[in-house]
Amino acid sequence: MTDFQLASITPLLAMGSQGLPLDTQAVDECRPIKVICIGAGISGILTAIRFPQRIKNLDLTVYEKNEGPGGTWFENNPLSLSSSPSYSSSPALILQPSYPGISCDIPSHAYQYTFENNPNWSRFYAPGSEILEYLNHVVDKYGARKYMKFQHEFKGARWCEDAGKWEVQLLRHTDGQTIYDTADVVVKATGTLNKWKWPDIPGLHDFKGTLLHSANWETSFDAAGKTLAVIGNGSTGIQIVPALQPKAKRIDSYIRSKAWVSPTGPYAEVVAEHGNAENFTYSEEEKAALSQNPAALLAHRKDLEEVLHRAYLGIFSNSKSQTDASDRLETLLRKKLAPKPGLFELLRPEWPVGCKRLGASPGYLESIVQNNVDIVTCGIRRVTPDGILGRDDVERPVDAIICATGFDTSLRTTSTPIIGQDGISLDKVWTPEPEAYLSIMPVKMPNLFLYLGPNGAPNSTMVVMIEFQCDYMIKCVQKLQREHLGSMVPKAEAKDDFVRYADRFFDGTVLTEDCASWFKSGGRSDGRITAMWPGSLVHAWRVYENPRWEDFEYERLPATEGNRFAWFGNGLTVSQMRGTAATAYLDHVDVPPVDPAFEANVARQHEPRQASH
Repeated sequence: MTDFQLASITPLLAMGSQGLPLDTQAVDECRPIKVICIGAGISGILTAIRFPQRIKNLDLTVYEKNEGPGGTWFENNPLSLSSSPSYSSSPALILQPSYPGISCDIPSHAYQYTFENNPNWSRFYAPGSEILEYLNHVVDKYGARKYMKFQHEFKGARWCEDAGKWEVQLLRHTDGQTIYDTADVVVKATGTLNKWKWPDIPGLHDFKGTLLHSANWETSFDAAGKTLAVIGNGSTGIQIVPALQPKAKRIDSYIRSKAWVSPTGPYAEVVAEHGNAENFTYSEEEKAALSQNPAALLAHRKDLEEVLHRAYLGIFSNSKSQTDASDRLETLLRKKLAPKPGLFELLRPEWPVGCKRLGASPGYLESIVQNNVDIVTCGIRRVTPDGILGRDDVERPVDAIICATGFDTSLRTTSTPIIGQDGISLDKVWTPEPEAYLSIMPVKMPNLFLYLGPNGAPNSTMVVMIEFQCDYMIKCVQKLQREHLGSMVPKAEAKDDFVRYADRFFDGTVLTEDCASWFKSGGRSDGRITAMWPGSLVHAWRVYENPRWEDFEYERLPATEGNRFAWFGNGLTVSQMRGTAATAYLDHVDVPPVDPAFEANVARQHEPRQASH
């Protein structure tokens, strides 16, 4: 700013002074704010990109317990670095084998950030190694790694009322030291697929053979010629069985509950175009065409996501979409399981499609009709040193037991306590069941934001939902900055209304049918729906677009306690204070459409006139 500009503004400030603490600040001069994000999976990576992009005066640290970014995809793919075969700008990932068959059960082109469409996915359902490579590419392309501190494990957080800040406790793995950090805002991006658990089966750890968990796979294990027991038929179990079936001598697949399984989800027409291959490989020509034509790449992604949005309509009880989906899957199951008489009747669920997550695993149905696979539905009484004793009192000896029993999805924070207002823990707030305002903000927890919190999971592509939630969080942080607010916390009645809305919505859907599911509290068949968003993905988009600021309680910073408009400052903007261009409002003008009648009238006026005779 020139001396002339300084001299001309100084008396203006003095004339406008009314003794308010922010008299010398511009209206858009955002206060500094510190944010701590816990976790560097898909949500944490996005935070490390979007928060610095859109939030001024930001001090951001992303703490991650692992040695690199990627979350659950990192944990299932231990890695080292080398030169990259796929992304020339990023180091390559030399990936060790994770559990056999690991992949995404959403089409690759729908399981990525909206701002980074990858034309080079090898398969319709990408293998886990490619997803991790993609995430590392995104981290490096957008400069997110500099905000990340790895091998720092979150151990808990406490809201300090007097300071108006969070104190965060972490365990630094490199030296075993407990350290502390403080922040104005905490973003919990830990997800639900990070706390794997052994099944509660008597005698499990007395087994003398090889005991494996899908989330903690031993890369040296070779299934060739072995007899195996695979416990669980969720998303992981139905990937492991077809991957190991060709190698194993025998597989006993233990199934606790029936489930609808579709090789391709709602994408039968798409795969039919590729010769009905259930997980087809994109040809080099197809990848080149998508790479050279961004419009075609976007159109391909839109087509895939439109299928998901249409499929969502099957969630409504007794709807045509629901009936059609059930009929289609029943016909498919009957056909695929026909080689083994009685298997269809054994596996067909009594509840409708959509009551629990639809399993999508290419090759699974074909694998379980093979002679070396037995389906065991009697349940497990206990594990013996040599195998598994079923509730039918038959002991089935095996060389290895593979637990595909998933993760703890309860959202409990007992091992990582979070203490909010009045010394109340998040676990207590979430007793008897987890609840949060719009799934993002629990009560009694100022400036705490959650990705995919209670009722936050979409029945569609998770990555896009995370982006919508990130946008919402950014708007909240910007409000704290702009208006010089110390904290914001949702009103209890606003949270309660959201929960009541969700319960009423789900009453008209198949999610409340009698099936045990992680969608429900405690995984009980009669539990409340506590995992899923009460609406479609695009419904959530519209909800998150415009925050309802009246649903929050605020604490002002001392600078604004005397007047809620103190943040209006000196009556100027930053651009005026700096002497830079102040006409940004002319850069992106929303020009309204011209009335067709006006255009027609103008056209007539310019028509050549006929000469009169």
